[in-house]
Amino acid sequence: MAKFKFNLQRLLEIRKHQENQSALEVHMAETRLMEEQETLARLHDEKQSLLNREKPDSLLQVTLTSMFHDYLRQKNDQIEKQNQRIRQMAREVEKKRRDLQQKVRERKSIELLKEKKYMEFKRQINRQFAAFENEVALRRTRINEEMPVEQ
Repeated sequence: MAKFKFNLQRLLEIRKHQENQSALEVHMAETRLMEEQETLARLHDEKQSLLNREKPDSLLQVTLTSMFHDYLRQKNDQIEKQNQRIRQMAREVEKKRRDLQQKVRERKSIELLKEKKYMEFKRQINRQFAAFENEVALRRTRINEEMPVEQ
């Protein structure tokens, strides 16, 4: 009996592999984004703990107050840089997701083609089988007609 052979099977396997690689890249990018968001939350917590500390009252502690404000500005700069990193990584994750979606569409189109070819193959096999059955039936009929009837 004939066996179904899809000529683009190797391409389909390559597309599946590319899709898996892309899905892995999306997962890794999302993980990095989550880590960056956790870093931002930690920076916010550090800033908040700084603001919750008691303020120095004495004039002798002016230097400490100045250092405190410098450190606070530094934290704000770190937070802004972290926000920029997060925005950049979010764009990267979105780009990787779109790439994954494209790879899924490519794989599905080849799978759809494979399914159509398989259905065509099945129809052809069924036609051949029907033709074979018709031939067998015709031969039986001829044999039965040619045989003398015994009485």
